[in-house]
Amino acid sequence: MKTKGFLILCFFITILCYSQKPYIEKYDNGQLKIQAFVKDNTLDGSYLEYYENGNIKTKGSYRDCEYKTNVTHISLFSCSVGRHQLQNKISYGKKNGLWEYYYENGNLDFSENYYCDVKQGESIAYYSNGKVWFQEFYNAGKLITSHEFLEDGSFSTLEIYSYIYCPEKYRDLENKSKIEFYEDGTLKKRSDLQDFPDETKEHIIEYYQNGFIKLEETLIDNYRVGNYYEYYENGNAKYMGQFKNGKQTGEHFYFNVDGSLIKSEIWRKGKLKRVEFSNKS
Repeated sequence: MKTKGFLILCFFITILCYSQKPYIEKYDNGQLKIQAFVKDNTLDGSYLEYYENGNIKTKGSYRDCEYKTNVTHISLFSCSVGRHQLQNKISYGKKNGLWEYYYENGNLDFSENYYCDVKQGESIAYYSNGKVWFQEFYNAGKLITSHEFLEDGSFSTLEIYSYIYCPEKYRDLENKSKIEFYEDGTLKKRSDLQDFPDETKEHIIEYYQNGFIKLEETLIDNYRVGNYYEYYENGNAKYMGQFKNGKQTGEHFYFNVDGSLIKSEIWRKGKLKRVEFSNKS
């Protein structure tokens, strides 16, 4: 009993030292909705939110802090758009540490980590059956890697990000590699996207499950440019040609599945100028 009384005393002393006050919200039926702490009219400390059936909806903590190291300082502006409006003009604080969100049946829906309201470390989303849907990793609020899984647990997509600061645009340029897989785990598609100051460039290669290339193309601002290739499942070329600003240009060739030429075309600025059929087609 003495130990329990001592812990209760320590709890209240902590609240007094940090000027925290309990914050409670309830549903119309009297069921507990939010259980938290407030400091200077701002949420600070542990936070619990419940569904009307009594199960936990959200669990986390707030902290009055800044994301600041000797190399990085991130300043944030408070925004409550889309958030539940708290009573008595209480403001949301800065999320810090592990936050967990649950389905109404009690299963974990999503978890994420924050450092002074900035995403940092691992975030995981779950299917309703409890299996991982996607797993992400953040550094200083920037997405670094993302793994997506199918509901049966098989690997679906991998994304890898990198960033380079562009002083001319006052922003980070994002580079992303995305790799997609068939359900049996074999490579399906790879795209590499480069963010330049005035354009984005993406190189895409798609594969058949047997390993042969299905398609290869380059996009600039989502317009097809340069050489474009399509292939049959046996590896033979199906179609090849050149594009400029999304329009066909130059010579284009069409092939049969056995690799023999069907026809060739000449294009200028997106307009067909000449067609020649092969005598062997």
